[in-house]
Amino acid sequence: METDHPGNSESFNPNLSVGNNQVIDITSETFIQEVIEKSKSIPVIVDFWAPWCEPCKQIAPILENLVSNESGRVILTKLNIDDNPEIAQQLQIQSIPAILGFHNGQPVDGFVGVQPESSIKSFVQKLAGLNGPSENEIAMEEGKAFYENKMYNEALEIFGKIAQSESDNISALSMIANCYLGLGEQDIAQEILSNIEDEGKVIDIPTKNIDLNIPSIPACLQLHNIDVIVRIRTLKDKNS
Repeated sequence: METDHPGNSESFNPNLSVGNNQVIDITSETFIQEVIEKSKSIPVIVDFWAPWCEPCKQIAPILENLVSNESGRVILTKLNIDDNPEIAQQLQIQSIPAILGFHNGQPVDGFVGVQPESSIKSFVQKLAGLNGPSENEIAMEEGKAFYENKMYNEALEIFGKIAQSESDNISALSMIANCYLGLGEQDIAQEILSNIEDEGKVIDIPTKNIDLNIPSIPACLQLHNIDVIVRIRTLKDKNS
């Protein structure tokens, strides 16, 4: 969408909450401090928007939710280009919504226009990753250590918590299935597999410590607010 101002305009409040934080409404005067300087210690996303931009309103809640999920590992700011045209001009922003990610005082990634949520999520996670591993990434390594030592119940508890907080975390789900296999609960593991939709990409189930022949787990799933035990469906034998 072009940045030319159309005839109709309506108010739009950029200061929406993101988790326990606030989206930071920046100006040309605060851009250096809130973006350039802050990005030297934590990645910063700048959402270039305008009150008349409908696509901006579509992408805003998606971006805010994804940033909130990163628990402070990345900051979200918003710059109204109508009130602050100088920065947009300097950065050669020609269309909005335009989203730029800054790290160490420099723009490192970005996109223009409404994108699929999966693409926006990848963008946010990539920036957050510049801030070091997340709590769930650290927990995954701890869970894998338990798993390798055949401490399946301890590993299952860790992977279950990760899956509950990240319902699309295929790595956590695959390890949950592995844990149940290690515990001899083949039916439960198979039922978890039946809840995962195959979209072409698969992740192999590690077979170490497991003497069972189970198919690999598809990488894209449709479980939401997962509680693996409660949401188990009727067993589907994928080998039939």
